[in-house]
Amino acid sequence: AAELGTVGLVARAAGLHRDLRTTHPSGYYRFAHVPMSVIASGDVFARAFVRKLEIKRSVDFIRRELALLPAGATSCPGAAGAASAGLRPDHIAVALVEGWRGELCHVALTGADGRFASYKIVDPSFHNWMALAIALRGQQVSDFPLCNKSFNLSYCGHDL
Repeated sequence: AAELGTVGLVARAAGLHRDLRTTHPSGYYRFAHVPMSVIASGDVFARAFVRKLEIKRSVDFIRRELALLPAGATSCPGAAGAASAGLRPDHIAVALVEGWRGELCHVALTGADGRFASYKIVDPSFHNWMALAIALRGQQVSDFPLCNKSFNLSYCGHDL
């Protein structure tokens, strides 16, 4: 069931090594790494334990990186102006980022006038709803609330 496109916490709690910070590192993650937490059982306990490990490792990561910050100014004057140059016409841009539920994909398309023609976001819940359905097959109805909350999927993010 885990191979059916699962991402993020759900995938890692099912033994899959899926985390964009490791598989597609960009920005600062090209140089600094957060250890991936993976457990193979794929059950409610695994999802809770992976979440606990990820919180601990994230706090450790932040503390370590803060200790490495150099002294001095924290921003560069004039750097903000570079980001306001505008959008290029007739282009497509794709961005992947690891969120707390898993990978988020943003796709932007500009028209000939350099304005957004289309913008699509794919939430990690889009991939993991099917995994929840498969995890619940053959289970008691009373198991649904606990299993559902351990997946912690977004209801509105499924159809973005």
